[in-house]
Amino acid sequence: MEHLQSRGLYERCVHVPARLITTKELEATHTPLHVKRVADTEHHEYGEAEPDSETEGDEAVYPQCLYFDNDTFANQHSYTAARLSCGGLVDLCEKVVDGELRNGFAVVRPPGHHAEEGKPMGFCLFNNVAVATNVIRKSRPRVKKVLIVDWDVHHGNGTQNLFFSDPDVLYFSIHRYQDATFYPHTGGWNEVGEAKAAGRTVNVPLPVKQLGDVEYLTTFQKVLIPIAMEFQPDLVIISAGFDCCLGDPLGGMEVSPEAFAYMTSMLMNPAVVKDGRVVLALEGGYNVRAVSESIGHCVSALLGDPLPPLVNATEGFESKRDLSKRKQRHGLFMQTIDKVISIQKTYWKSLRRPALIHALSHLSLDEHPSKAHDHVKNTIYAEAGVTVQVSVTEVPVLMPDPKSPTVVVEEIPLSK
Repeated sequence: MEHLQSRGLYERCVHVPARLITTKELEATHTPLHVKRVADTEHHEYGEAEPDSETEGDEAVYPQCLYFDNDTFANQHSYTAARLSCGGLVDLCEKVVDGELRNGFAVVRPPGHHAEEGKPMGFCLFNNVAVATNVIRKSRPRVKKVLIVDWDVHHGNGTQNLFFSDPDVLYFSIHRYQDATFYPHTGGWNEVGEAKAAGRTVNVPLPVKQLGDVEYLTTFQKVLIPIAMEFQPDLVIISAGFDCCLGDPLGGMEVSPEAFAYMTSMLMNPAVVKDGRVVLALEGGYNVRAVSESIGHCVSALLGDPLPPLVNATEGFESKRDLSKRKQRHGLFMQTIDKVISIQKTYWKSLRRPALIHALSHLSLDEHPSKAHDHVKNTIYAEAGVTVQVSVTEVPVLMPDPKSPTVVVEEIPLSK
């Protein structure tokens, strides 16, 4: 929040308090046993010594916390935080759908996209985005189709599995994969959904680390945006993990904070979703500065500010050997894109004809996308007939106050 304040973004936002999600709402996504297990952590008697190795794999008691697995734990405050995280996102989605707000960013913790129907996983207790998707479709019947975009560096196994057979939810994920060696070892290109939902799961499993702006924006242009325009969702929810950002200690990717403004703006395109109904929900991200700067650029895009220049931090310092390696990585990436398109074009007509303009896909790797900033900004997807840059004056502010800001930032209290 300090970063948003320093950029003058915080005061331009409407701030909405988060509410506690109800048990009934949670059980529309998770099993009653799952909900009970997490709820029981609130009143658990916590031990004071670590258990021996024989207890590993079970609900092990550690000092001040309860471990569901090696990565997922809770203390007496976690259940409340998880309920606020889900409830806040649900309310934000409803306000956007009702036209009270144009778009929003739910700054919530804990994250959610790894949580399965019946178990917590990967730092996630409840699946925030999945819960919101299910609740909003029931509370607002006019929302029939939802697009979930997951750019967290880890595949959202929980979200994928929860909607794998649902034809009204399109789940798209771009994530580090490396032949299933990267956590959570799911999200191959052949995982496409089942039965009537075949093609409603779109995975872009990145084959190597150290991919950045060129690869992510190319993926959006060549795969996501054509499919999204054909799907025509009533709402877009972004699982906004920033562990793919340059500098994250776990992700190993090199996406610049500025690139997230482009990705957000592309999804706000009215050719993708009516009225630019886009809601972001915070997922992973383990470099505080990178997360702060990335959120700032996303919020700026939601507010309709001009897109920032894409900056190449290594320009002038990259050796011929490093450039050669980068070209090799890009070549492997393009093979993955071609494979994804070859599989998904069975389900999507938009992938059977080449787009009129794919600016980034033709960008020479001898230069960084910063060199093509003005060109890219105005040709993100020419087939749509519109550009992604939308100023505040071009889009009327919705109810209730014509002078009110157009974006919500939600902040929930974290456990102490």
